[in-house]
Amino acid sequence: MKRQIHQTTLAERTIPGGRQIALEFRGDGSPAVPGTLLLPGSSEPAPAALLIHGYSSRKEHMEESVGRALLRRGVASLAIDLPLHGTRRDPSVQVGMGDPLVLIRHWRLAVQETRLAIHFLRARPEIDSNRLGVVGYSLGSFLATLLAAEEKSVRAVVVAAGGDLPSGIPFATLA
Repeated sequence: MKRQIHQTTLAERTIPGGRQIALEFRGDGSPAVPGTLLLPGSSEPAPAALLIHGYSSRKEHMEESVGRALLRRGVASLAIDLPLHGTRRDPSVQVGMGDPLVLIRHWRLAVQETRLAIHFLRARPEIDSNRLGVVGYSLGSFLATLLAAEEKSVRAVVVAAGGDLPSGIPFATLA
């Protein structure tokens, strides 16, 4: 059964080398995932990478650095905000210091949403679905590794600063 992915475009503009699209996407019954999609100006389907930020970061950090560098090389990218990060930050939830079950629930949601993001990229006509990668920084490197192990469509993985989890996070050894 094919999964339905719904997109809401929030803004779109031309940037050097292509287009920048601020958007949200969601699967049936799941929360909206905010993202920034960078598309090269080419008329041919482009290779693409999902960009996953680190702990306490946000999608803009990945989009403005890695995403722009990839765009200059003709590679599309999608940077997303993980649960409890960026535009989804919730000051009432103190990650790692509160209920470990809350932490696990958000981790599982992040895993589901990165999988949904890869399916979202694969479904776009501007993207070459045979040339998909994932780039993870810090916390994002853990998610990138899990995603690449589960999704056969991921052909390349780049991880940076993927060392130990912060000591204050319960169940760090379960990651």
